[in-house]
This record gives sequence, structure tokens and C-alpha cells, in this order.
Amino acid sequence: MVEKITYYLLVALLSGTIIYFLGSILTFIGIKTKRIKSILTNISIASIAYGGGSFLIYLFRNHDIAFVIAGSIYILKFLTETDMANKTLYSQKNYKPYYLTTIVILLFLFMMIITRIGNNSIYSTVLVMINTIIGTGWFLDKNFRILSLTNIVSILFLVFLREYPATSLLFSLIPYGMNSIYITSKDYIQTLRSLEILTNKRETIVEHQIRQFKEFLFLLIKKIEGRYSFRKMHSFNVSTISEGIARELGLEEKVVNLIKDASMIHDIGFIGIDHRKLTKGSDYEKEAEIIKHISVGRKIIENSNIFIKYLPIVLYHHEKVDSSGPERLSGNMIPLPVRIVAVADKFERMINGRESKKFSIKEALEFLQKNTNLYDQVVVKALERYVLKNFNY
Repeated sequence: MVEKITYYLLVALLSGTIIYFLGSILTFIGIKTKRIKSILTNISIASIAYGGGSFLIYLFRNHDIAFVIAGSIYILKFLTETDMANKTLYSQKNYKPYYLTTIVILLFLFMMIITRIGNNSIYSTVLVMINTIIGTGWFLDKNFRILSLTNIVSILFLVFLREYPATSLLFSLIPYGMNSIYITSKDYIQTLRSLEILTNKRETIVEHQIRQFKEFLFLLIKKIEGRYSFRKMHSFNVSTISEGIARELGLEEKVVNLIKDASMIHDIGFIGIDHRKLTKGSDYEKEAEIIKHISVGRKIIENSNIFIKYLPIVLYHHEKVDSSGPERLSGNMIPLPVRIVAVADKFERMINGRESKKFSIKEALEFLQKNTNLYDQVVVKALERYVLKNFNY
């Protein structure tokens, strides 16, 4: 009767293992992710060890070496499955102390069997020790604590079926068959949750990533401008003034934000300019080396899916109402956001001494008001209202 149970148990273990192994192989072929392939490789190794070891236990069911085979399966499964667990949670938990301790105990068991200084009861006790150590390893990992139940059940089979060595060993392997399934299902559930988050919150996630990218780029611009005293904080100042003008004009919040962000990178093309050729009094409207920053900025922005919407401001912020700018646009052909940044840019340069001289705020406003052919006067009046509210002069 016991012999039949042992045989049917072997058939059940092998059948389940073969199905699981084939499933992992088919998945391995169809998947391209390196991490998943690594997990599936561990599954395949564990399946071979599990199925092959079960067969060897049955084959040597009347020999003490079956205990060593069972212990080897416990340890090999633990080795592969802890690696799977780490890859599933992208962690690096160290299980080495458990590996080394169980291997030493297994070698001790092997020496006992060779020298014939023990019996089946002692050998089972040694396997209980190995299970206890492995179970402790799982229990101390809060993410996979439930797997310690595997070892408790395995120990129960070893203890209560001690009189039937081969049967107890095969029964002790049954719980181990659940470990890989649990770990892969955890990875599957985790993937589904990630997909759910990406589906339901993708816009928030993308906006967060774009915001981080913007912050990095803005920081980079500040650092570059900070290297030259006459350009220090220029883009930040222009962004602040442009935002103020846009709000005075009563523009929609999304337009205000676009102008604010775009004005921050309006001079991004200066990244590709030889700053040694720039001087404090450089004429921004005429000097070729400076106007070159427009084309450089265009090349940078037009290749970015994130910043392409800022291209008009980068490209046209030196245009004039009378078409005397680099691209010869005139009047309303120049988009309103561009006209706003153009006024803010000129005003900031004048009051911070980056023109032929340093203008007072009053002088700068008078200059902009006088040059009606160059600057949109609706924008200039909005600038004046902003200045009256925020500057003392």
C-alpha cells in the first residue's frame, strides 16, 4: 500500500513539474525582458532539480542516499527561489548565511551516511534542521514570510511519516513546489498593479516626469548663466517678468504657465555659443554671434517632444513689430506669447545693464513706450502695470 502511494505521489510530482517547466520555457521564448528571462531561468533550474530529484528519491528509495538527494533539492530550490525573490522586488537581500549553513549541514549528513554512523531517524532530524534554517530565512524576509509555512509543512511530513523514508521525503517536497508559483504570481500581480497605476494615473506620472525634466533643464540654464556676471539670473528674471505681464493681460492659466516655462528657456541656444565673444554691452539685435543662439535653440527644441510647444518663443523672441527682426515677422504675425517675452527680455537687459548702459526702471519703460514700431504697446502697458505693483522706483 505504501509502495503504491509513493509511486502515485511520484507521478503527481513529475506531472506537475513537467507542466510547470514547459510553461516557463514557452514564456521564456515569448518574453524579451531580461529580468523576467532571468526569473524564468531560475524556474527552469528549480523545476529540473525538483522533478529530477523526486525521481532519484524514488529510484533510491531503499538507500540512505535519498536523504542527501532530498536535502540537495531543498537547498537548490532555496538558492534559485531567493534569487527569484530578489529580482521580483528589485532587492538585494543577502541569504548567503543560510546557504552556507545548510550546505555545511548537508555535507555533514553525507558524511554520516558514508560512515554509517546514523539511522533514518537521525537523517530525518538533519533534514528537519535544514528546513528550519531555510524557513527562518524566509520568515525574516517580510515580503516572503508566508513561504516559511512551506518548511513547517515539510517538517511535519518528515516527522509524522518517519517510518516510511521515501514516502516522507516525497511528501516533504510537495510544499516546495508551491514556492516558485507563489513568487511568480507575486511578480505577476505586481506587474498588473504597475500597469493599473500607469493606466489610471499615466497623465499624472507623465506630468511629474516632465516637471522633473523641466526643473533639471532650468537648473542647467541657471548654472550656465551663473558663469557670466552679466547674464546671471537673466532667464529667471525674464520668466518672472513675462509671467507678470501675462497675468496683467488676463490670459488663461495654462497660457501663463506656457509663457513662464518657455521664457525660462528662451535663450537655451546660448549653450552652443562661444561666450568668450560676448561682452556686457553686446548689441543683441545686431551681433551675429548672439543672433546665432536663435538657430542653435531651434535645433535643440525642435528635436524635443516635450519642449516643441515652446519653439515659437525660442525662435521669435527677437522679432520686432515693424518686421526688423531676424525672421522679418511683423505685427500680429508674431504670436502674443512671443511679444510678451520680447518685451520682458528687452526690459530685463536694460535695467540690469546689459545694453549700452544701465537704465533705470523709468527710463526702460519710457524707451519701450517710445519705440512703438518695435514693441507691442498693449504688452508694454501691461508691463507698466506689473512694474507699478511690484517695483519701487
